[in-house]
Amino acid sequence: MKREYLLLSLSTLISCAVAAFILSFFFPQLFGRPQDLNVVQLDKKLPPFYEGVFRTKDYVSPELILKDPVTNVRGKPLFPELGSLGPHDILGFRNTSIPNVADVVTIGDSQTYGINVIHNESWPQRLSQKLGGKKVYSMAIGGWSPPQYLAIYEKALTLQPQAVVIGIYLGNDILEAFRVVYSHSYWAKLRKKDLSLSDAPTTPFPFPESELLSLNISDNDSMIFTPAGRLRALDQRNRANEEGMRLIIECMKQISLKAQATKTPTIFLLIPTKELVYKQLIEEHNESLHKDFDELWKQEQEIHDTLLSQGKSLSSIEVHSTLSTLREALSQHILTYRSDKDGHPLAHGYSIISDIAHDAIKERIYSLASGLYQTTVGDKIWFFQVREGKRTLYRSEIALKKTGLKKENAVPTSLGRLQHLPLVNDHH
Repeated sequence: MKREYLLLSLSTLISCAVAAFILSFFFPQLFGRPQDLNVVQLDKKLPPFYEGVFRTKDYVSPELILKDPVTNVRGKPLFPELGSLGPHDILGFRNTSIPNVADVVTIGDSQTYGINVIHNESWPQRLSQKLGGKKVYSMAIGGWSPPQYLAIYEKALTLQPQAVVIGIYLGNDILEAFRVVYSHSYWAKLRKKDLSLSDAPTTPFPFPESELLSLNISDNDSMIFTPAGRLRALDQRNRANEEGMRLIIECMKQISLKAQATKTPTIFLLIPTKELVYKQLIEEHNESLHKDFDELWKQEQEIHDTLLSQGKSLSSIEVHSTLSTLREALSQHILTYRSDKDGHPLAHGYSIISDIAHDAIKERIYSLASGLYQTTVGDKIWFFQVREGKRTLYRSEIALKKTGLKKENAVPTSLGRLQHLPLVNDHH
């Protein structure tokens, strides 16, 4: 009997000790141990967060563009502003800071990044200025294409934008879409079985000197064009480029579904090649043209029109063209591109692109007017009074009643929209 009693006591003590250990691990606050002292063992499935954000090799790298297993390339974090490059935020995007909430997010390649101009003259920054200083956050890297736009779109939505604007550059997005999908296993689900990376056309870049054509664009001015190189990157007679076009449309469809699910207005901007923009002037001021011009113009226009039509068939997205407005600027003798081989716009060209973006989203971007608002935080309803561009928080109906305000007058809104305004008072 005594032995059985000792065994029972011992088993009870062991059970209590195990229970105490489990409770102390999952609920340390019950034993006086702060939660922040809980130790999380290093695990490949849970990589250390700060080691990823503050990666030493990224900051000491001499390269502006770094490698990434999903997006292929990414920008160097905290790169300083040096002329038409930078500044980069800690994520490697061309911004001076990262907002908790953005009014607009822009996504794209080097045409959206803003090569050739300083940061404030890139079209995302020009868009911010046209929207009265609304926060426009740019997520654009040179070398990206629609698969990368799709990958980063969901990340962009964490900033709770009122709209997303995506720039598609007709000059190389088709070939780049094929290359990234067929070179990274992450994108294998989008591939066709009978194609491989070896099907991509050989496209030396920079374009060889033999392909640089100096043509007249007026009686006194000339400009260098690269029709052969541009045609190689979009020629639908090549299976890889045909597949690249299919991939762009597939990415647009998937972005459309995400936009519809999150009720996020999403705009695609079609950005043409310099060659297509200057088509009329090239024809007017030159007696003979390289054979690649006609094929390039024909195919790029067809691709342009196909993508415009695609936008009409998808919900929650719109597709807008910048082509006609860029051409109109030429008739006013506005210099929108450099005269050398570079295919990126200058400041006036980027300003035109921002005009198109502004007209497409301006009715969707709003500021909260003065008044009373309510939002859900966890399982509670909080009230905010907005006055003169500032907000006052009331955490309960009791706190609200003390001011004479009535909850029946509160308009529902999201906490994200309210975060744009500085908080001046907090009433419990």
